[in-house]
Amino acid sequence: MSEIIEETLSNGIRVVIDQGSKAGLVSVGFGFAVGSRYETQEENGLAHFFEHNIFNGTTKSSQEEIFGRVADMGSFLNAATGKSETIYYMDGQAHTVGVMIDVLTEIITNSVFPEDKFEKERGTVIQEIERSKGNPDIVFNDGYNSVLYPDQPLGRTILGPIENISAVPRNTMIRFFERNYNTSSMIVCVAGDVDPDMIMQQLEQKLSGFRQGLAPAFEKARMADPTYSHIPASYLPQTRTSLLYKGLELLDPNFMALRLGGRILGGGATSALFQKVRLDHGLVYNISSNASAWVDSGEFEIEFATTPDNMDKAMGIIKDTLESAVERFSESDLSRAKAILNTGSRFGYEKTEDTMKARISEIVSYGHVVPLPKYLEKLSAPTLDEVKDALQEVISTKPTMVTMGPEEASSTYHRFTLGLG
Repeated sequence: MSEIIEETLSNGIRVVIDQGSKAGLVSVGFGFAVGSRYETQEENGLAHFFEHNIFNGTTKSSQEEIFGRVADMGSFLNAATGKSETIYYMDGQAHTVGVMIDVLTEIITNSVFPEDKFEKERGTVIQEIERSKGNPDIVFNDGYNSVLYPDQPLGRTILGPIENISAVPRNTMIRFFERNYNTSSMIVCVAGDVDPDMIMQQLEQKLSGFRQGLAPAFEKARMADPTYSHIPASYLPQTRTSLLYKGLELLDPNFMALRLGGRILGGGATSALFQKVRLDHGLVYNISSNASAWVDSGEFEIEFATTPDNMDKAMGIIKDTLESAVERFSESDLSRAKAILNTGSRFGYEKTEDTMKARISEIVSYGHVVPLPKYLEKLSAPTLDEVKDALQEVISTKPTMVTMGPEEASSTYHRFTLGLG
């Protein structure tokens, strides 16, 4: 297992060094606990828009010089904005880790945001938003988030609306940066075969003068009451459907039991829903269930797609399965679910980039790193009764239903939810 070192620089910046990989590769991430859920409605899209602008040159180097320096040493420079964090990162060979830290430090501490490039990035991000409208997966996911969490940051998109990006002035973006990017929100992770003492010494030297400030705060999530919503999409031949139940928060002691229950219910070819809806009746190509969570909310989702003429029958079989399947869960079902999630968890730390992103997200969500052995210990702990109870409590409630496709299905939803609390 990897050796994980958690340290704090003298100015309060948290540092994680994960030495798990011995393949001569390294990923360096400068993460910040700020994403789209930290934005106001007027700011929506600004965290992502800022991420685009930070690569446009510094007081020391032009954009072309930075990109050339990165390419010359065979490395990759990128960034990712989520709802809870934004990460600027580099992947490359382990012997270049010092240069990678130099490059990321220069970008974070000395970017100049030239006006002409700011306007070009505005156009680029607007095109990215337009492109997302043609991606059914993005449209559907954004749609059901807005139904679950209306009029609040968690329900808004990461990219934001075009009208926000079109109107935001450069000074507003810079103020967003200065308010949210500081020693309290920053997390550095280095994943790979490196010398921890050298890494800590370099980070202390490079980041000692970084801006002090308070950690940004976000608005607590408030899940809406169950409802039905349809996203018209006449170009789709099927009706894509999500049944969305109020789940458990990330730190809830029963969350792992609910995850395991979701795996037994709708996780792969041996699951109850797959057996009934696909294998026994051929009504779908795939059907799945899964528990996901935030620190302040959680959802349990059942998702499938079928043609409109199969909708009533598929929903009826799903309802019958939910009413009877949990009691039939067995110890062998639970053992299989634990084994599959165990394997998936291990794959999540195989690449240095995945490890780096996971470690930063762990600190944002939990306040500390969760070593893989500790996570696997939690995964193995729930008993069969605990799994049954956690899942039954969730699926006995009334879900929200969101569909996307050629026909709405409100009458199907009302029949499905009849009698549910």
